[in-house]
Amino acid sequence: MKKIRLKFLILMIAVVGLILIPSLAGRASEAPKNTLFLKGQFLVAAKKMPDPRFAKTVILMVHHDRTGAQGFVINKVIGKGALAKFLQGFGVKSQAKPETVGLYYGGPVEFDRVAVLHSPDYRDASTKKISKNLAWSDRKDVLTAIANGKGPQKRMFIFGYSGWAPGQLEHEMAQETWLTAPADADLIFDKDPKTLWDRILAKAGLKL
Repeated sequence: MKKIRLKFLILMIAVVGLILIPSLAGRASEAPKNTLFLKGQFLVAAKKMPDPRFAKTVILMVHHDRTGAQGFVINKVIGKGALAKFLQGFGVKSQAKPETVGLYYGGPVEFDRVAVLHSPDYRDASTKKISKNLAWSDRKDVLTAIANGKGPQKRMFIFGYSGWAPGQLEHEMAQETWLTAPADADLIFDKDPKTLWDRILAKAGLKL
């Protein structure tokens, strides 16, 4: 099965008002042997973050090992709209109750790709476990399940992701541009993403 990709990306750009962002560039050396891998943790942009794409971002790390790292920004809403219309863009007809959903910017990599970050009460062939309370899926099956009212109870639709080559994130953390904090599922599905960075930053600490 193919990963979820928007069939008419130009149309979505017009609706949501987005501009494609280029992928992260550059590679770094392999991660040090004593690296503390951060899967399931929050990565929080420090106040001195030099990259404007990541200023005031909170990222949920979903993968981190010696091959690199991947996460989803969880506090940048790029648009809102009817669930039925959103699913229609992927060729899925919704039978679910009318609902307004937020669309989130997950990061600058593969911005035409959509993932669903969700509670663990749903699983399909693409589902990847993040922690006891969190998982994510990126196949059309999850959209079909949501359309039929059988999807996860809590979910977030995310465009793109944030990715790092081996050692790249460790290098950035050594420059103290990132902090970390324990991930909290309630905060991820928070109703006030605009203040999320400030609230989590207050409890974040550098771990390297």
